[in-house]
Amino acid sequence: MFRFLLPAAALLATLAMAARTEPHTADPGATMTWTLSREGNLAKLAFGVPDSDHLAVMLTCAPGGTVSVYGPVRPDSPALLQARTVKAPIDPLSGEHLANARMPRDDRALAQLTSGAGLPVVNELDERSLIPADGAGRRLARTFLAHCASART
Repeated sequence: MFRFLLPAAALLATLAMAARTEPHTADPGATMTWTLSREGNLAKLAFGVPDSDHLAVMLTCAPGGTVSVYGPVRPDSPALLQARTVKAPIDPLSGEHLANARMPRDDRALAQLTSGAGLPVVNELDERSLIPADGAGRRLARTFLAHCASART
């Protein structure tokens, strides 16, 4: 009887270990890239690690609307308008206040993203840098801005 129970128990233990679920985390070697997605009539252009919550900046807009900015860095633009809110919402993932910023879709920083080397950004310490954009990133940015400028809802 033990001759059958021992191998069966070992098999069950092996299957239990194999079926164990692990939280999905981004590959530490994963590179950040530009991605474009849509949720209903809202378009989202983000620079970050694909299929993760690890991002530097995300831009969103609906047709005919302004561009909303989220993330730890923001486009380096004098036209960036801080939304006037009494209390900023808290990000459930980081626990930090979310800055609600908007900018016009024809802003010079966004134009530089579509035709230049990338998006000029500034962090919360007012340090300036450039998020690079290759040909594919510039095409995604042009598609994003065309969606923002469209009149369809």
